[in-house]
Parts: sequence; structure tokens; C-alpha cells
Amino acid sequence: MNIDLYPNPYETSLGIVNIMSGMEFDAVDEFVTSAVSEVANIISGNVLTMLAGEDLTCDILPPVLRKPDESGEYTFHTACCVTTSIDDVCLDIRLSQAE
Repeated sequence: MNIDLYPNPYETSLGIVNIMSGMEFDAVDEFVTSAVSEVANIISGNVLTMLAGEDLTCDILPPVLRKPDESGEYTFHTACCVTTSIDDVCLDIRLSQAE
């Protein structure tokens, strides 16, 4: 994997929070981390709503602030990047079948 292909997550996070809050941040602190986590919650909630419309029931875990488990114990694993005016926002999506 060529890491140069991916955006700088710190710069992208700061850009998102600067737009969301209307304030300028120059470092990733608790506020920035909380705001980015809230964006992840909003995205996840919208996905769950869409899946419920397809009669799929899902549980969700909160966003993690650590590297996810790389053991490969997921039924489905994909990633995608969305181009925004700030930079690309890359999502790592991992799903497992309910037990």
C-alpha cells in the first residue's frame, strides 16, 4: 500500500472541524476529535437508516480512536474515499454477520 495516496488525516480533520464550527483550529485536540467522531456517528446513523429501509437490522459500535483489529474477522471489509472541498475523506468499512 502506498501511503502517499491517502490524505493527511490530521489536516483533513482540522479542515472538517474548521468548516463545521466556523472556528480555526491548528491542532487536533479533544474538541476536534469529538467533532470528527460526531461526523462518523452521523454517517453511521444514516447508513443504518438506509439499511433498515431494506429490512436489515444492524447494531453499531462507536468510532474507534485506535487502529482497528487487523485479524480479518469480518464478514465484509471495504474502503472508499469521498472527494470533498477539504480533501479526500477515506472510510474503512467493516461488517460482521450477527450471531
